[in-house]
Amino acid sequence: MHSSTAFARPATFLRILAFMLLAVFGGCAHLNTINAEVSSFSRWPAGRAPGKFAFERLPSQQTPEQDTVEAAARSALEAAGFKSAAGPADADVLVQVTSGSGVSGVIRDTRDGPFWYGGGVYGRGFWGPGFGLGF
Repeated sequence: MHSSTAFARPATFLRILAFMLLAVFGGCAHLNTINAEVSSFSRWPAGRAPGKFAFERLPSQQTPEQDTVEAAARSALEAAGFKSAAGPADADVLVQVTSGSGVSGVIRDTRDGPFWYGGGVYGRGFWGPGFGLGF
Protein backbone atom coordinates (compact mmCIF):
# COMPACT_ATOMS: atom_id res chain seq x y z
CA MET A 1 0.00 0.00 0.00
CA HIS A 2 1.20 3.48 -0.73
CA SER A 3 1.58 6.11 2.02
CA SER A 4 0.47 9.68 1.41
CA THR A 5 2.40 11.36 4.21
CA ALA A 6 4.70 14.28 3.45
CA PHE A 7 7.77 12.43 4.69
CA ALA A 8 7.22 9.45 2.42
CA ARG A 9 8.44 11.46 -0.58
CA PRO A 10 12.06 12.65 -0.41
CA ALA A 11 11.44 15.80 -2.48
CA THR A 12 8.70 16.98 -0.13
CA PHE A 13 10.85 16.23 2.89
CA LEU A 14 13.72 18.27 1.44
CA ARG A 15 11.39 21.20 0.77
CA ILE A 16 10.12 21.14 4.34
CA LEU A 17 13.68 20.88 5.67
CA ALA A 18 14.81 23.80 3.48
CA PHE A 19 11.88 25.92 4.67
CA MET A 20 12.67 25.18 8.31
CA LEU A 21 16.36 26.06 7.82
CA LEU A 22 15.42 29.33 6.12
CA ALA A 23 13.13 30.18 9.02
CA VAL A 24 15.89 29.48 11.56
CA PHE A 25 18.54 31.46 9.68
CA GLY A 26 16.09 34.27 9.00
CA GLY A 27 15.44 34.53 12.72
CA CYS A 28 19.17 34.77 13.43
CA ALA A 29 19.56 37.54 10.87
CA HIS A 30 16.85 39.53 12.62
CA LEU A 31 18.91 39.81 15.81
CA ASN A 32 21.16 42.48 14.28
CA THR A 33 19.10 45.56 15.03
CA ILE A 34 20.12 49.08 15.84
CA ASN A 35 18.11 51.46 17.95
CA ALA A 36 18.88 55.12 17.49
CA GLU A 37 18.31 57.96 19.92
CA VAL A 38 19.01 61.46 18.67
CA SER A 39 19.56 64.49 20.88
CA SER A 40 19.77 68.05 19.62
CA PHE A 41 20.87 70.94 21.80
CA SER A 42 20.27 73.94 19.55
CA ARG A 43 17.65 75.27 17.17
CA TRP A 44 18.34 75.61 13.46
CA PRO A 45 17.36 79.12 12.36
CA ALA A 46 14.25 79.27 10.18
CA GLY A 47 15.04 79.96 6.55
CA ARG A 48 18.73 79.09 6.88
CA ALA A 49 19.99 76.60 4.30
CA PRO A 50 21.99 73.60 5.51
CA GLY A 51 25.71 74.35 5.57
CA LYS A 52 28.93 72.40 5.91
CA PHE A 53 29.58 69.96 8.74
CA ALA A 54 32.59 68.26 10.30
CA PHE A 55 32.82 65.55 12.92
CA GLU A 56 34.38 66.33 16.27
CA ARG A 57 35.90 63.41 18.19
CA LEU A 58 36.81 62.96 21.82
CA PRO A 59 40.11 61.19 22.59
CA SER A 60 38.13 58.07 23.56
CA GLN A 61 36.47 57.99 20.13
CA GLN A 62 39.64 57.33 18.11
CA THR A 63 38.58 53.82 17.08
CA PRO A 64 37.73 52.10 13.78
CA GLU A 65 34.17 51.55 15.05
CA GLN A 66 33.72 55.32 15.26
CA ASP A 67 34.39 55.53 11.50
CA THR A 68 31.42 53.22 10.90
CA VAL A 69 29.12 55.28 13.13
CA GLU A 70 30.21 58.52 11.47
CA ALA A 71 29.65 57.03 8.00
CA ALA A 72 26.04 56.28 8.94
CA ALA A 73 25.59 59.80 10.34
CA ARG A 74 27.29 61.32 7.28
CA SER A 75 24.76 59.74 4.92
CA ALA A 76 21.86 61.05 7.05
CA LEU A 77 23.33 64.56 7.17
CA GLU A 78 23.96 64.61 3.41
CA ALA A 79 20.39 63.42 2.82
CA ALA A 80 19.23 66.46 4.84
CA GLY A 81 21.21 68.77 2.54
CA PHE A 82 24.41 69.28 4.52
CA LYS A 83 27.82 69.11 2.82
CA SER A 84 30.98 67.64 4.29
CA ALA A 85 33.61 70.26 5.18
CA ALA A 86 37.35 69.86 4.66
CA GLY A 87 37.98 70.35 8.37
CA PRO A 88 36.53 71.78 11.57
CA ALA A 89 37.66 75.31 10.67
CA ASP A 90 35.62 75.24 7.42
CA ALA A 91 32.49 73.80 9.04
CA ASP A 92 29.33 75.68 9.94
CA VAL A 93 28.30 72.87 12.26
CA LEU A 94 30.42 70.53 14.40
CA VAL A 95 28.81 67.11 14.89
CA GLN A 96 29.69 64.68 17.65
CA VAL A 97 28.37 61.13 17.35
CA THR A 98 28.65 58.54 20.11
CA SER A 99 27.63 54.92 20.25
CA GLY A 100 27.49 52.32 22.93
CA SER A 101 26.30 48.85 23.66
CA GLY A 102 25.58 46.89 26.76
CA VAL A 103 24.36 43.60 28.04
CA SER A 104 22.05 43.46 30.99
CA GLY A 105 21.27 40.45 33.07
CA VAL A 106 21.48 38.95 36.52
CA ILE A 107 24.04 36.32 37.40
CA ARG A 108 22.86 34.12 40.24
CA ASP A 109 24.90 31.44 41.92
CA THR A 110 23.16 28.09 41.58
CA ARG A 111 24.65 26.88 44.88
CA ASP A 112 22.64 29.23 47.07
CA GLY A 113 19.56 27.02 47.12
CA PRO A 114 18.49 24.53 49.80
CA PHE A 115 19.47 21.44 47.80
CA TRP A 116 23.20 22.06 47.36
CA TYR A 117 25.54 19.75 49.31
CA GLY A 118 23.13 18.34 51.82
CA GLY A 119 20.56 20.86 52.79
CA GLY A 120 20.91 23.13 55.76
CA VAL A 121 18.19 24.98 57.63
CA TYR A 122 15.86 24.51 54.67
CA GLY A 123 15.49 20.78 55.14
CA ARG A 124 16.91 17.59 53.75
CA GLY A 125 18.87 17.91 50.54
CA PHE A 126 20.08 15.27 48.14
CA TRP A 127 23.09 14.06 50.18
CA GLY A 128 22.30 14.29 53.85
CA PRO A 129 20.08 15.43 56.68
CA GLY A 130 19.04 18.99 57.26
CA PHE A 131 20.48 21.29 59.95
CA GLY A 132 23.93 19.82 59.43
CA LEU A 133 27.03 20.69 57.55
CA GLY A 134 27.13 19.56 53.95
CA PHE A 135 30.10 17.36 53.11
